Amino acid sequence: MSSITVPRPITESIGSRIRVVFGSSGDEWLLLLDHDDGDAKWQVKDWKGIPSAVGKQLNNCTAKGRDCKRVDFDSSTGAWYVNGVKPDGTGGHSWWGGTEASRERLSAFGVRDVAFGCTGGGSYSSEQYVILQGKNGYCCSGLVPDDLTKRLEGIYNRGQSIEFVRLFGNNQYYVQDDEGAMWNVQNNVHLGKELKG
Repeated sequence: MSSITVPRPITESIGSRIRVVFGSSGDEWLLLLDHDDGDAKWQVKDWKGIPSAVGKQLNNCTAKGRDCKRVDFDSSTGAWYVNGVKPDGTGGHSWWGGTEASRERLSAFGVRDVAFGCTGGGSYSSEQYVILQGKNGYCCSGLVPDDLTKRLEGIYNRGQSIEFVRLFGNNQYYVQDDEGAMWNVQNNVHLGKELKG
């Protein structure tokens, strides 16, 4: 008599297993799909127009059996960050390049996410970054908008959690934290409507 193996419960929602990262234009994108069928977990990666260094690290993660947990890039400044971890939680490693963020900040214990953006355009672009550490720790480049910096500082001082930060070009951003969501998306009526719900 053979025994039947019962699949384990799938605990995450479908939406939580999809990550899309857009570059500076609609021609640059990265799609990460985390699959779970109750028996196995695996990740599918697809992209177009992203910096070659990011593509190389994504391929290295796949070859070494790592899932990409955190990825961001800004093709206008050349800044990028990739973090990969094996499905069992071991073998975690991070790679980055083209950024003004110091090695000490990016290799620090507890880096949870990195967001890149830029001010200006063309050859006058200047890098912006936010590095999240632990529950509510953060560090920012001096070019991050003041209202975003004040929001992060308030969350930190109140001991609340910062969930997610995304930077876009020209001082635009989105932040999700224990107090809700805040964004500054200029001249994009459609995205503004989507964010308002």
